[in-house]
Amino acid sequence: MSRARVLIARLRGLIGRNPSEQELDDELRFHLEMRVEDLLRTGLPPEEARTAALRDFGGVESTKERYRETRAFMWVENSVRDVVYGSRSLARDWAFSVVAVLSLTLGIGGNTAIFSLMDTVLFRSLPVHNPAQLRFIRKGGGRFPASYFSLPYYLQMRNHRELADDMLAFFDAAGTLQVSVDASGSRAQPEVVHAQLVSGNYFTVLGVQPIVGRALPVEDDSAKHSEPLAVISYSYWHRRFRGAPTAVGAKILINGNPFTVIGVTPPEFAGLTPGAPPDITVPLTLQPLIWLEPGTSILSNARFGWLRLMLRLRAEIPEQAVRAGLSILSRQVDESLGVRPAAQRPNDVGRIELLPGERGLDALRLRFSKPLLVLMALVGFVLLAACANIAVLLLARAANRQHEIGTRLALGATSGRLMRQLLAESSVIAVAGSLLGILFAYSGSELLLKLLADSPIPIRLTFAIDGRLLAFVAALTVITTLICGLFPAMQAIKLAIASSFWRGGRAGENSRPGHAGFSHWKVLVVFQIALSLVLLVAAGLFIRTLKNLQEVDAGFEPHDLLLVTVDPSMAGYHEPLLSNAYGELLSRMRQIPGVVSATMTSHSMVSPGIDDAGFTVPGRTPKPGEPRGVNLDLVASDFFETMRVPVVLGRGIMPQDGDTNYRVAVITESIAKQYFRGENPIGKHASVGGPPIEIVGVTRDIKFNSPHDEGSRVVYVPYLQRPIWHPTPSQMTFALRTVEPHSDALASTVRQLISRYDRDLPITSIKTAERQITESLVQERLLAWLSVGFGVLGLTLACVGVAGTMAHATASRRNEIGIRMAIGAQRSTVIWTFLKEALGLSVAGSLLGLLLAHVLSKSAISLLFAMKAIEPGTMALAALLLIISVIGAALIPAWRASRVDPVCALRCE
Repeated sequence: MSRARVLIARLRGLIGRNPSEQELDDELRFHLEMRVEDLLRTGLPPEEARTAALRDFGGVESTKERYRETRAFMWVENSVRDVVYGSRSLARDWAFSVVAVLSLTLGIGGNTAIFSLMDTVLFRSLPVHNPAQLRFIRKGGGRFPASYFSLPYYLQMRNHRELADDMLAFFDAAGTLQVSVDASGSRAQPEVVHAQLVSGNYFTVLGVQPIVGRALPVEDDSAKHSEPLAVISYSYWHRRFRGAPTAVGAKILINGNPFTVIGVTPPEFAGLTPGAPPDITVPLTLQPLIWLEPGTSILSNARFGWLRLMLRLRAEIPEQAVRAGLSILSRQVDESLGVRPAAQRPNDVGRIELLPGERGLDALRLRFSKPLLVLMALVGFVLLAACANIAVLLLARAANRQHEIGTRLALGATSGRLMRQLLAESSVIAVAGSLLGILFAYSGSELLLKLLADSPIPIRLTFAIDGRLLAFVAALTVITTLICGLFPAMQAIKLAIASSFWRGGRAGENSRPGHAGFSHWKVLVVFQIALSLVLLVAAGLFIRTLKNLQEVDAGFEPHDLLLVTVDPSMAGYHEPLLSNAYGELLSRMRQIPGVVSATMTSHSMVSPGIDDAGFTVPGRTPKPGEPRGVNLDLVASDFFETMRVPVVLGRGIMPQDGDTNYRVAVITESIAKQYFRGENPIGKHASVGGPPIEIVGVTRDIKFNSPHDEGSRVVYVPYLQRPIWHPTPSQMTFALRTVEPHSDALASTVRQLISRYDRDLPITSIKTAERQITESLVQERLLAWLSVGFGVLGLTLACVGVAGTMAHATASRRNEIGIRMAIGAQRSTVIWTFLKEALGLSVAGSLLGLLLAHVLSKSAISLLFAMKAIEPGTMALAALLLIISVIGAALIPAWRASRVDPVCALRCE
């Protein structure tokens, strides 16, 4: 038979039994009968003739097996039989199966959920055409490279197509560009959503086709051709238009200006900033209608960098050549635009750098990469602990099956065949745990996404079951099968060979092999306890970090403080209406019953800010390495009284500090120490990029950007005295100090007040200061709560492992316990015997776990706050909790051992 015919026959054998099976039986029977007749002719009796014929034939079934091997892939059939038999065996031992499957469900499910989040944030490529060809453009290899460019710079760079296929530009400030949208046209309740401004070729360069409608026209890069068009996201389409096709062509109001919806992006496309998908995309030449003060255009400003640039490489041009060519072109464009000639640039800052763009902007990756890696390590420990737990349970189960395994060996089964059978049972457990783990991960991802959504800038991610996730789960399943089942299977066969039919087949009771196996269980249990202690220590460290940050002195009093942020520019306000609106709203809020005092600030407290304002003091030069930038905060009178920020020198901002009086400012202690070094700064003059201002007060440092701030460098200026380079803030935060804790009624009152002033005026945020501080700790909450969950899982698995070990130990020593009790041993002595053993295991595991925790905690020191990598108190408390829990888990089987009836034990003996 040719190889091709053999292969076809075997493939047919996989589908079903070959129809020639009956012919095989008939043919073998014919040959056997012919041999019997030959022997009968020699004079042998019929029974001896048949026996001799069978002996000569060599066995009918073995002959059939050899034939079938040529007609099918026997290893496939054997594997299927092993899986079926293993499933039936596990079904009979349902208690063990439930514990094993649930253990793996928690371990694999946790790994799957964290991997999905890591894949989205760190690894997943953009769902665009050939993302590997995309590169972000950055200018300058010096200390402060430029990542944002002006529109004239982009247009001139894009005109040269010799080096790249095309180049796009976009602006969304990492998802912080918000607009007011009225999709109903009623101007009743405008919705604040995320938007982005893009060049007309944005979707063309990325290769993204709208699923409904069309993309923006390429000619929209020219202001004279721009039309008020918008492309909306798939989620916004379903949220506001319920997925209706009539959304295309509908009119919506964006910041009070009419726009026409022309398309809907695919559901998988979420822009170029992972975690911050834009709801609305409009041409960048419509910036005066969307961003900054209404009517203020920066389109022709060659010195204002605000656009991120991305290009698509050509396959035939080396990237190094593209980089060199763009560097030369960039210097020429700068010179043509009159932006600091390249010859005056230090450190070759005109050099162009190309950064990978296949995964989009890296803002989210930089923020969450290390926490996610730490969480992945912790959930990996959970899976290892689950595997160790199952290995312990499989060892105990194998010890009880030594008679069965020994019998199979005696009947001719090979060690390899038994190994495959036992690994098949482990694979059934692993597959069941993986399938349930995916469901667990899907449910747990809701918690992860909720924790991330509570950040100051909401992070919107999705949990998707795709090929990468399934491949990860499949790999976990295979690894788990080998870790859980390989060593227990080898040990089971070894013990079965050593104890075959020993003592009448009761190798599991009082047998020396059973005690030999118990030593291996001890090692696994110690390892499992060590992993569980690492998880508990991590939970303690991250919980203490969160607690320290929550209790840190913010520098102001957050209790009974309501923060209300409005953005009149979204409703078309511009100067002088913008400043008038702020003043009128502040005056009305001060009259709300229950409001003790009210003020306003251009920076919402404990929220990300940029210390980019230049601060100079005549005759004072910062030392090398000292920071030069400061945070500029435009505030109203009563700011320090309302926020309850102590003024340590001088005074605060007074009502008379208006735009007609001499210019004043209040600085923080950090600035005073840096620039005045022990001198009294009151009455001294400084500058923040404009005319000189007089320093009239010094306040305590506050947590301006985040609770992590060690010292805040803030200059407080009356909002009517803002520097000439600083435009009127497009949004303002009103701070209301109340008599009683914030209630929904007060928020409703504020909303009604603003609606009565102007129903089109959008409220971008309304929350308590305490909630704002809590939202700023999203990373710490994510680490704390998940590490606590992992710690609880690890502790539970350790207790289950110890309880299972002790249960088998008591069962294998049942006769010994009965004899001891028959000769006078007390029950308390029996209980202490097993508790002492559990105590030894827990102490050994704790010592190993403390060593591992000490080594691993050093890698997470940057994620801790006001703590050291070695925290004796936390580690001691975690070890004590683990030891108490382990002893408690061992108490139940120890108590059951003390209830053994000596008479029954001796009768069995």
